[in-house]
Amino acid sequence: MFNTVFNQKCRVLTALFMFSAAAQAEQWDEKFYNPKADKEDVIMPMPCHGSMVFRIVKTGTKSPLDDMSVVLGSDSGTEAFAEHSTPNYISGGFSGQNNEKEQERYFLMAKYEVSQLQYQAVMNEQCPSPNLKGRQPAVDVSWFDAVNFSHKYNEWLMKNGRDKLPKEDGVSGFIRLPSNTEWEYAARGGIAVSASEFRENTFPVPNGLKAYAWFSGSQSANGRLQLGGLLEPNPLGLFDMLGNASEMMLDPFKLNKLDRYHGQNGGVTVRGGSYLTSESEISSALRIEKPFYAADGKADKAKDMGFRVVIAAPVLTSGDRIKQIENEWKNLGNDNLKNDSHGSGSNIVGKLEKITNDIENENVKKELKSLQDALRSANQSRDEQRDHAIRSVLELGAFLCTNIADLEANYQQKVAAQNYIAQACPAGSEPIGLCEPTAIEESKTVLAEAKGVRDFVLTYYADTIVSTSTAYNIATVQTQVDKKQLTGKANLTEYVDLYWKHLQQYYKDGKVNREQWLADCKQW
Repeated sequence: MFNTVFNQKCRVLTALFMFSAAAQAEQWDEKFYNPKADKEDVIMPMPCHGSMVFRIVKTGTKSPLDDMSVVLGSDSGTEAFAEHSTPNYISGGFSGQNNEKEQERYFLMAKYEVSQLQYQAVMNEQCPSPNLKGRQPAVDVSWFDAVNFSHKYNEWLMKNGRDKLPKEDGVSGFIRLPSNTEWEYAARGGIAVSASEFRENTFPVPNGLKAYAWFSGSQSANGRLQLGGLLEPNPLGLFDMLGNASEMMLDPFKLNKLDRYHGQNGGVTVRGGSYLTSESEISSALRIEKPFYAADGKADKAKDMGFRVVIAAPVLTSGDRIKQIENEWKNLGNDNLKNDSHGSGSNIVGKLEKITNDIENENVKKELKSLQDALRSANQSRDEQRDHAIRSVLELGAFLCTNIADLEANYQQKVAAQNYIAQACPAGSEPIGLCEPTAIEESKTVLAEAKGVRDFVLTYYADTIVSTSTAYNIATVQTQVDKKQLTGKANLTEYVDLYWKHLQQYYKDGKVNREQWLADCKQW
């Protein structure tokens, strides 16, 4: 009896002490959790008056069942069994529901690796004192520690910062480790980079890799763990995605089997390399396996292994959301959506479904149902390939329009030069300098070449408009225009809009207005 009462009093005193310590903890200075602040940062509160900074990672998707095809891995890696190029898909759990133009789905990823200070604020009973060394990544922690950190941080946020968490369909998001796909998609730069840049060994590093990643060697980390956020970020504003501390994933390690992952789930997936990784090994594709448990039976840890977290959302958030997903799923692979080149769906899947329902023989019914599912799957694959082709055409059209503008400017310069020569060399002028016959002929040749190149590209531009309108229905293209506006780079998105304007005009009247298109591209 005495021991029970004594233990209860001890727990009460401990709780009061922890509450008092948290109340007296000093507010963290921004330099301890966000040394490279940016207006697009999303800041979440933490215990002990701390903070954690996140970045929005857009995925170029709009509806709950919409996802985007991405290729992970690399064809240049030495360990192809782990790093070979592998198709995958990405989507975000949140959508911008307050603004019609911000419907793109996204998730949030921590801007920096979880620091020692942040780890201690969540895991320790007593609040840590903020200091610069606390900005080093929390390393020598196990996968179980990282998951437990996420769990405890979630519990604290649900009680103390639920209003700060993003919501999807009225349901609050939650903290967890990133998936392998989420991490590599963000590490490569997501939609902030071009398709070719996404497939490079690293995100663009114009100042050299050592300006963006800590790796082994005296010219970089020199064998020491570094403070988070000292170097430059990747195109999404994420720091230390490569190097410094390697990062643990939520999902277990899998081998590569050419165009897919192998069926066995293994140990901990670790990404990004660390301050002990050589410069030549650092890449966005680097993926290794660590055991969940070390040889001594304890949870495995490493002095160069840490983690960062994401904010994600549940999928089935409400009854209405489930109905929405059901309706979207039923439409997958159907051919009654009037999306072929002439806008009329053949509805073969629907007709096959009706035939299946009318048949009484169960064996035949099962075979027809299997055929129906296979047809839907094939249709879905066809539609995804079609949509990808349309987005490529939109990119090409935008690029050609910018090229036309440059070529027209070059042509007008040559026209001005030709006019100057004509004024400087009237009939009967002495044939010297600019007035030499060879110089005059050369200027005419240059002018003709400039016009020829401009007209060739302008004709190619017009050809893409005609061929696109012939191949695809306007409603189908409209859907991909909306997606391209979400995923395109700012300087190219404007020209996508112009190309779409010209395409709409051609859909409407069938007229090839080269001169007007030239003038628009020049002035845009």
